[in-house]
Amino acid sequence: ESQPEHFSAALIRSVEIMLETSDATTAPDCIDTILRVVAAAALEATCGESLLLWLLTLCGLADGDGKNFMVPADRTARKRLGDLARHLLPSLPPGDAGSMLKNRVEALLIRLAKDHAPAVRLAGTRALGALGTPWAQEVLAALLGSDKSKAIREAAIAGLQERP
Repeated sequence: ESQPEHFSAALIRSVEIMLETSDATTAPDCIDTILRVVAAAALEATCGESLLLWLLTLCGLADGDGKNFMVPADRTARKRLGDLARHLLPSLPPGDAGSMLKNRVEALLIRLAKDHAPAVRLAGTRALGALGTPWAQEVLAALLGSDKSKAIREAAIAGLQERP
């Protein structure tokens, strides 16, 4: 294995540990900072796309039809998954080159934005706003009109205004 592959593997292992360690009492700001550092390191080392592919594989979305789609059972792990995906969005290839990957990431984020746990919905909503695709915008508009949580409605408004 080359150095970039070792680095990518180390980042993936770090994320695995954070997803497995679902202690919700851990300071959320601390975890978010760690996720940002992991994402920044992945982007700097140009392995952010690899990390996104790993997240999609974890959720059964890496190949084709998504029939094996699943998210972690633990809501804290699902929230962290959404937060990390949002931080990794800049690694998506521009234009049509990354359209298949972008569509799969979009499917994951929509699923998270419709989750039963408000914290997971908020993470998914924020990530959809950063993604800014037409389908993401439609989901954000629907959340704005229907979600019971004020924080999620506010995130939907911010996402609709963001448009990358």
